[in-house]
Amino acid sequence: MDSFDVLSWELGRECLLRVPYHSHGNLKAVCKTWEAVVNHPQFYEDRKKLGTSEQFICSVEQRQYVDETHRNRTMWVVSVFDPLRGTKKTLPPLPHFPGSHNGIPNSCDCVCVNQRLVLLSRWDPTLPRNTVKTLKTVFIFDFASSKWSRGADMPFSRMDSGALSVSPEGHIYIAGGRDHNVVDILRSAAVYNVFEDEWKLLPDMSTGMDECYGAFLHGKFFVISETSDGESDSDEELGDLGGDGDGDGDTDTDSDGYEPRVISGDWGAEIYDPERGAWTTLDKMSYRFREFPRDSLAVSSSGRLFSFQKKQGVVEYDPDENFWRALGSLPKTLVMTSCCVAWRDKIFVHGYVKRYNVPVCYMYEPPTIRGAAGQQTETIGKWTSIERSENFYRNGHRIHCACTLEV
Repeated sequence: MDSFDVLSWELGRECLLRVPYHSHGNLKAVCKTWEAVVNHPQFYEDRKKLGTSEQFICSVEQRQYVDETHRNRTMWVVSVFDPLRGTKKTLPPLPHFPGSHNGIPNSCDCVCVNQRLVLLSRWDPTLPRNTVKTLKTVFIFDFASSKWSRGADMPFSRMDSGALSVSPEGHIYIAGGRDHNVVDILRSAAVYNVFEDEWKLLPDMSTGMDECYGAFLHGKFFVISETSDGESDSDEELGDLGGDGDGDGDTDTDSDGYEPRVISGDWGAEIYDPERGAWTTLDKMSYRFREFPRDSLAVSSSGRLFSFQKKQGVVEYDPDENFWRALGSLPKTLVMTSCCVAWRDKIFVHGYVKRYNVPVCYMYEPPTIRGAAGQQTETIGKWTSIERSENFYRNGHRIHCACTLEV
C-alpha cells in the first residue's frame, strides 16, 4: 500500500502526522512504505512543527517482586507515562544484560534528546547481591524504531548521584557524583553529543559535588548541591516558607493573599558557561533545604527553577537576583518528594505520604503573569492529584529519576 486511494501522498502524510503516538505501531504494520515514513526522524520533527507532537514522562523505577524461591527481589525498569490518557507501559528490556531479569542497570540516570531516551549506567545488575561494580556504559532507546542501541562509554564512572541536564542544543552535560569507592566526591564533568555519539571532558569544577541537581538556566549549566563550608542555618531560622498549608490532597491552590517572601542561604552552585568554557562558583543561593536538590528541584518548560519541599513549600529561584521566592504549600499528603520533572506547562511531582511508603503523584501548574502592561496580575499555583490505578506506582515502587519525552 504505497499511496492513498483518494488523497495525494502529501495530504496522506499530513494525516499520518496527526495519528497519536500510541497508534504508530499500527501504522508501521500497514506496509513497508508507511513503516519507513514513521521510522524516519523527519517524521517526528514534522510533528513538532505541525503541533501534533505529544509529551510523555519516562521514569527509571525500582520495583519489588517475589521470585520463584519466594524471596523478595528488586528490579529496575523504564516506564513511559502518558498524563493525558493516564496510561503507563514498560519499555522492552535491554538485550545487553541477559539473565538479569529486565537488564536495566541499577540506579541509572535518564534523559531524553530528539525522540531518544539515553540511560547513563551506574551499577552492574548482573553481579551477586552485596557486590558492586560501576559502569560507564550508555544505552539509547530510539522511540522511532523502538530499538535499543549502545552509545559511546562515559569518560568516567559515577557510583552516586551527580548532576545531569540537556543544553538548548541537545547536548547532555554531566558533573559530580561519587567515584567507584563511594568515598571521593567527583569534580569531573563532561558533555555528550548524542548526534555524533561523542563525549568530551570539561574542565574540573573547583569543588566536588554530590547528590546534586543539574539545570540549564540562561544558557549556563548549573550544578546545585549542598555546600559543606560553614554552619548551616537552623530550621528555626529558616521557618516555614510554605509548609503544611491548605492542601487537601486532591486539587489545591495557594492561599489567597499570600505575600511572596525573599529567602537566601547555603545551597551552592558551580556554573559552567559553554561559550567561555569555564566554571564560576556561587557559594550561597539559598537556605539549606531538608531534602537533596536532585529530589526536589525542577526546571519548567519556560526555564523557571522550582523547589518542592514539605517544610519550605514551593519556591522559585531567580538566577539574576540570586534569591528564592516562596509561592505556597505542598499538598498535605505529599510529605516527601523523590522526583520532579517538567511536562508541558506543568511540573510532575512524585513523592510519598510517608518516607518511602505510599507513593503519590501530582501535577503542579506554576503561577503566571497575565494582563496588559500596568494591569498585570499573577495567577495562583495549582495542584492536581494524579489518581493511581492498580499498576501505577504501587507500594514498593520507587521512581529513581525521570525525564520528559516529546514525540
